[in-house]
Amino acid sequence: KVATGVSASTGTEFFVQLARNMTDALDAKAGFVSQLIPGEPAMGQTIAAVVDGHSVDNISYEINSTPCQNLLKADECIVPEKLAERFPHASTLAALGAQAYVGRRLVDSTGQTVGQLFVLFTSPLKETGFITSTLQIFAARAASELERQQADAQVREQAALLNATSDAIVLKNLDDGILFWNQGAEKIYGWTAAEAVGQKSLELLSADPARFNEGLSALKQSGQWLGEIKK
Repeated sequence: KVATGVSASTGTEFFVQLARNMTDALDAKAGFVSQLIPGEPAMGQTIAAVVDGHSVDNISYEINSTPCQNLLKADECIVPEKLAERFPHASTLAALGAQAYVGRRLVDSTGQTVGQLFVLFTSPLKETGFITSTLQIFAARAASELERQQADAQVREQAALLNATSDAIVLKNLDDGILFWNQGAEKIYGWTAAEAVGQKSLELLSADPARFNEGLSALKQSGQWLGEIKK
């Protein structure tokens, strides 16, 4: 279950698969993966919620007065028994009959907290070593995927801004293959993005090969190049 959960494909269903495999591996009543919502009071939004092996609707929740509050500063939180009694204001815990809680903070590559991952049990926990070590594996994979998806969303947002400008903006790899061709480039050069992406810019724009290679060499050596290439 651990191997399946952390090696599952990326995308929208990734977190649901991870939460389901996580609860199965730990024999838990429920498992949740959430991301933090900026602002005060501290809020979380589940991106995967599994109860009794079935996916349920995602919810937003106030973190204060719940065991998740401990994960705002600590990497791990364990409540081995009497969970509902210790957190009487967390109505969801009582509704699920939860007696124990184990959670991990989700941290990105810069050390910033991006979310939380936790499981609930209907019986008190006597031994937690296996649970905490296993949960750490799932948490590392969940944090990595959450960071990747947030980075992808940022790239799409930036691409939308690039499309809005009237200047021609072209993104290429070092083999001269066109990866991105904005609307400004469509208007200036006449090729649509569908026609241009995947093509070689040297061939598409009939640029001077010698000048092009000169600029490419400078780019590889110094990391940047500024100049003009004419047909």
